[in-house]
Parts: sequence; structure tokens; C-alpha cells
Amino acid sequence: MQEHHQKTIDNFINKVKSDNKYLAVILCGSIAQGLEKKESDIDVYLVVTDDEYEKAVAELATAYFNFEVSTYEGGYIDGKIINYDFLVKAKKFGSEPTRASFIGAKVLWTKIDGLQMLIDQIPIFDETCREKKLQSFFAQVFTWGQFFYEESLAKNNLYLKQKSITETVFYGMRYVLEYNRILFPCHKSLFKYIEKAKHQPTKFIELSQELLSYGKKETMKEWLKVFYEFADIKLDYGKCISLFMENSEKDWVTNFVPIANC
Repeated sequence: MQEHHQKTIDNFINKVKSDNKYLAVILCGSIAQGLEKKESDIDVYLVVTDDEYEKAVAELATAYFNFEVSTYEGGYIDGKIINYDFLVKAKKFGSEPTRASFIGAKVLWTKIDGLQMLIDQIPIFDETCREKKLQSFFAQVFTWGQFFYEESLAKNNLYLKQKSITETVFYGMRYVLEYNRILFPCHKSLFKYIEKAKHQPTKFIELSQELLSYGKKETMKEWLKVFYEFADIKLDYGKCISLFMENSEKDWVTNFVPIANC
């Protein structure tokens, strides 16, 4: 950790530890993973009492920013207000972005015994859902990449075309991450994590960039070709569309986490 980040963190800990509403400060993000730049902000989870958390939720105040404690130009604390129950639930059934946000996370200060042990169990890939997710992501690729993309061309619908391309690439990349047992972090870091994937379709990143940039029909055809050659899923047209509907149109019935965030 760079010295100016450490000094800023020390200032912040001194500020919050005397306030009874705070129970812990957890470092996450690039600094926790040792990937920070000189100008990086400091990402933290702030664990507060249940009453304080309920208040923050009610007031739409679960995002936390502090510029005053920074010791470097442009620096600040970028925090998320949570309670202990959030961490317990994240361990049991947190979404992949939530789990990934705890990669390398370190407890900087706490009043809670055994907190680091709990934190260490959150960013773990869930094998029990892997096959189901692979099928779901495949169905999304099929539906967006073939059905909706072709519809967009036939009806000259530019919005549907752009949406179809973006969703096709996104769910193709979700498939690749799931196949490689890599947690999906967030959209901002998606390509960076795809680069880490050992197993992926031929020229996958190159074709994805080309498809997003130009949206040509021949590029979509080539993208789908290499994806289908890679994907080990056997679902016919009807099953793909049915699975797409269950995940994208009926998720409100079951209260499942939306497929894009699972």
C-alpha cells in the first residue's frame, strides 16, 4: 500500500472508531487487491449497527463519501454502508458482483470478533449453481444474438440492434467467466477479467470488440460461430427461448436475483 493511502486510512479510522454507530471498516477494491494507482480512491465497506443501517436505507444514504480525511490530491473514501447481516447473507447467497467485491478484502478496524474469517468466505465461487448458470447464459446469447439481432435488422430497429449486440457480448462473457470459475466483478472490469480466463472461444476478445464497435452482421455470425464451438451446451430453440423467458420475463414471480446480476 502506498504511503498516502495508508495515512488517509489512518485518518479515517481515527474518525470513525469513536462513533458508536460504526462496528467495522473493511478495505476492498484495488488497494485491497494490491492493484491501486497513485490516484486511486479508497474503497471500504462500513459496518454499522442495525438501527443505523435501517436509517441509512430509509434515507437513501447507504453510499458514503469522505474527502476531509484525504492526504492526497483528489483522494477520498468511497464507502458502502452495510450491517453484519449483509455479510452473513453475502456468504450464503450473495450475487457474483457482491462476492467479487470482497476479493482481497481486509478488516482494518472492528468491534466484531471473527470478522476477517467471515469476510474470507464471501468471495468463493459457487459450484452448486454453475451448470444452471451456464445454461442460462447460453440461452441469453442465443436469444439476443440470433432472435433479437435478426429482428433488429429486419425491422431496421437501431435501438434493438445495439441492445442485442451488447447483451450478446455480455452474456457470452458471463458464460466464459462461469466456465472458468471466475466471479463476475462488474461491467467496468469485465474485459479485464475475461483476459484472465484460460479457456475461451477463438479470438473472443478481438471479435467482441469488433462487434461492439461496428455491429456488422458478418461479425455477429463469426462471433456466434466461435462461441457455439466453445460452449458445451445442448439446448434447442424452444428450450433456449423458454429459459430466456424464465430468467428475463418471469424473475419477478420467483423473486430470484436477475440473471444479469446473479
